[in-house]
Amino acid sequence: MTSTEAAAIALQDHAALWSMGEIRASDVVDAARGALVAGLDTPGLRILAACTRAEADYDVHYLLPAALVELDSPSIRSAAKPVRKPPSEPSHAACSLESSRLGSSPSGFTSAMDMNWL
Repeated sequence: MTSTEAAAIALQDHAALWSMGEIRASDVVDAARGALVAGLDTPGLRILAACTRAEADYDVHYLLPAALVELDSPSIRSAAKPVRKPPSEPSHAACSLESSRLGSSPSGFTSAMDMNWL
């Protein structure tokens, strides 16, 4: 196994572990940097490897699939759709729970317009 193959497998492993919540997004970025050092070079991999630790939690979700697809390995491509959502996007359940709370206020009003402030 060549060093580029080992780096591609390591990136795949990191992608799978990250998608299950076992490792941090910054670990995936570190694996992308290792892949670049090993000789793999694609535009998406460069962008992913350039993420800072602060950016990783938000950007890996969007950058990882493209980087994996660009490597064009069928086994890596299968991990290109991570299960985890970025922290900035609430789940649909949280949205519906919040909207149900808004509609059931203790005063019985459902909006400011119902209060007849005028």
